[in-house]
Amino acid sequence: MAIFHSQIEAKNLDLSVNILKMEHENVAGDEQRLQQIFMNIMGNAIKFTPEGGKITVNIKEMPSDIPGTGCYEFTFEDTGIGMEQDYIETIFDPFSRASNSSSSKIEGTGLGLTIAVNIARMMNGDIKVESVLGKGSKFTVTVQLKINALTPTDIDNFAALSVLVVDDEEFACESACETLRSLNIDAEYVLDGDRAVKRITEAKDTGKDFSVVILD
Repeated sequence: MAIFHSQIEAKNLDLSVNILKMEHENVAGDEQRLQQIFMNIMGNAIKFTPEGGKITVNIKEMPSDIPGTGCYEFTFEDTGIGMEQDYIETIFDPFSRASNSSSSKIEGTGLGLTIAVNIARMMNGDIKVESVLGKGSKFTVTVQLKINALTPTDIDNFAALSVLVVDDEEFACESACETLRSLNIDAEYVLDGDRAVKRITEAKDTGKDFSVVILD
């Protein structure tokens, strides 16, 4: 939402985001790929909704038939230009194109929605489309995400840990440390084995041994 804020404001769109039902808030999944799906759908909604229109995003958890996972439904509904039924049937084909009669231009989604639906299906989900020409469109994304069974007590127990991350990729180190710190773990990193041995020795000499070393 932060990424699209300026575009939404520029077109004076009315944006509503609602969490309708959520039993399991903490899940494990591929955040980057989920964002890829949502950014594609939101980008199209903003692009094809006239100034002053409305976009509604609803999120809810559905019953899941896969043990240990939650089924999550995200709907993106707009009051945009809509689509003809013939185009809806091919919208997930690569490089699909639709004629926009209001502007006499050819509009298209390129590979974006093709990739998005493939990602959703890899997460045991799917993307469905409903649309009425001239009235708007509704995209419904469902994905299955592994439920994170950690309790607050479990997370509190991590807070006492001291962790050293060792990897020659600095970005990987920073990303790992950021995740660990979000659990209140004292995390730091070094970029090679020699420095790792030196840092572990230093920590031991000061009586502050690392609890865990995460090695490349």
